[in-house]
Amino acid sequence: MEENNAVCNINPKDIARRRRSGEIFACFAYFFSGMYLTANVFPILLIAMTASFFSALGYLQARRKHCVGYSFANLDSFGNDKVKKAASNLKKSRLVESFRIIALAALVSLSILLILIVLRSLLETTGIFN
Repeated sequence: MEENNAVCNINPKDIARRRRSGEIFACFAYFFSGMYLTANVFPILLIAMTASFFSALGYLQARRKHCVGYSFANLDSFGNDKVKKAASNLKKSRLVESFRIIALAALVSLSILLILIVLRSLLETTGIFN
């Protein structure tokens, strides 16, 4: 995806912060996914799914150079307090990009959830965890 300056609302320091949060939540997701596969406790699966959602959200925000929270608050990290009223198209494009990022993160999280459930059922049918 090519960079769109109209949608970009975070600086390089914030991009690194989003990437780092994605990495941290990915570690939590891996840990709780492994716990679910061995323990088969549903709340652990929900924690793994939540961690994978926030991991994907962090990575997607860093990749697209766009902060979802800044868009909903009508802010950016370049020193501008508010997006000007005259730039309503800019505000709309930032909100649309925010909803795209949230939807993609949810899709990634649900995909991981389905993979874990199928993997756990396959492990049970082979008799590994009986």
